[in-house]
Amino acid sequence: MVAVWGANQVATQKNEAVPDADTLATALVPSTSAPAVPTSTPPPLPPGFPSMDRPPPKIEVPEGQQQPIATKFGLTYDIPADWLNRATSVAGRTGHSETITYGGVGIYGRDYCPESGASRLAMSGVTGRRGMDTLTAAEDEAQKIERTLTEPDAPDVRFQRSAPVEVEINGRPAIRITLSIAGLPREADCDASKARYDIVATPALATADVMLLVIDNSLGLPESADETVVDEIISTLRPTDQKEGI
Repeated sequence: MVAVWGANQVATQKNEAVPDADTLATALVPSTSAPAVPTSTPPPLPPGFPSMDRPPPKIEVPEGQQQPIATKFGLTYDIPADWLNRATSVAGRTGHSETITYGGVGIYGRDYCPESGASRLAMSGVTGRRGMDTLTAAEDEAQKIERTLTEPDAPDVRFQRSAPVEVEINGRPAIRITLSIAGLPREADCDASKARYDIVATPALATADVMLLVIDNSLGLPESADETVVDEIISTLRPTDQKEGI
């Protein structure tokens, strides 16, 4: 998702490309200096491979229950009951040399720092890759996040990226990378100066070859989400069944 708190120049939109007041943005912040990577047209999907332009509708559940978010990649994950479910919205930010966008969004701690604008403590979201395997996609996403957080006027931001780890989630293979960030600029005292992104890449069942689940979490604040919450969200990643919208 993505993000570090208190950043400006944030853009959000719904799938219909109509701005939504309840849709929150990814608040990502700067870092050192990384060159933009040339883009190319990804290869087409195999004939007959399912594809969706938009995700399934939001799944309504009773208050107090975990909230499933079905994605257009044929996979579903759950967010905690106290998170905001923005399943059909997208969130993103354009940095100095890169743009990131995520759909199937979950948000925790919205507006926790009023002095900082559109703040939040944590966010989850998904994106996809065509023409890449899971390892390449996970590393590519980590590099893309670093470039998005890189700004000329924020020279003190530092990244520490873990080695890729092969994991199994509900019987399906995945690659997980953790990106830790320190030295983030702060607009207000309530802003975090540290954050962590957990990036999970797994084979998609629709729309792309690989789906990436990205969870960003601000660290060091009294109400920061515990790291076990991130692990719990990741552990729910599974194929979408018919009642969940695919």
